[in-house]
Amino acid sequence: MKIVLILFCLFLFAGNTYSQTRIGIVLQGEFDRAVIKGTQSNSHLGPRIRQRPYIGGKFGVITQFDIYNNFKLESQIGFTIRGISYTRNTNSLIQKNRGSYNLFGMEIPICLVIEFPSSSYTAKKYIGIGPVFNYNLFGIWKYNERELPYTKQKMIFSENKWSRYTFGLTYFIGLEDSENQNIRLGVNYAVNPLAYSVTGNVYNHQLFISYSAFF
Repeated sequence: MKIVLILFCLFLFAGNTYSQTRIGIVLQGEFDRAVIKGTQSNSHLGPRIRQRPYIGGKFGVITQFDIYNNFKLESQIGFTIRGISYTRNTNSLIQKNRGSYNLFGMEIPICLVIEFPSSSYTAKKYIGIGPVFNYNLFGIWKYNERELPYTKQKMIFSENKWSRYTFGLTYFIGLEDSENQNIRLGVNYAVNPLAYSVTGNVYNHQLFISYSAFF
């Protein structure tokens, strides 16, 4: 819980640095993709295991502050659902075992936003880039074997298994209309591993699209 408090204080610090402040909500959908570094094939998580699409998301609060002209500082704090989904091939040509690692956590990105000049009648165009901090509160491993009902198991966070926290880089492009509504497309690129295995370290990246509205 200390990490959660640190992240929250970081969000508050960024949110009180400048006087020109906007606050709003953000809703984000994303496609998660795990990559293993240290193996010959990134398309596999292990023997006979192949990834399936995992759809995650985030809901939170967003704040933005004017720095100078078209430069702004932005921070967010939100709850996230992310993970890895996979299929394990069996000796049977028909039966396949399926499972997913589901992570529930908190995220704080702190970004520099640069707006491009535009007229008052067109949507604002901008780009953003900055570090993103994640803290995994808990995780659930859900899997089945040979058409049996799904089994749920609590994930263990430790130095040699799943990481409690991750750090990365986020970058995006966006549009904002005259009613302070935003649409963004971006990427979260993981810098440190989400998990550790005998075949290599697992990094979980996200391609996201988000909607936000400032009050």
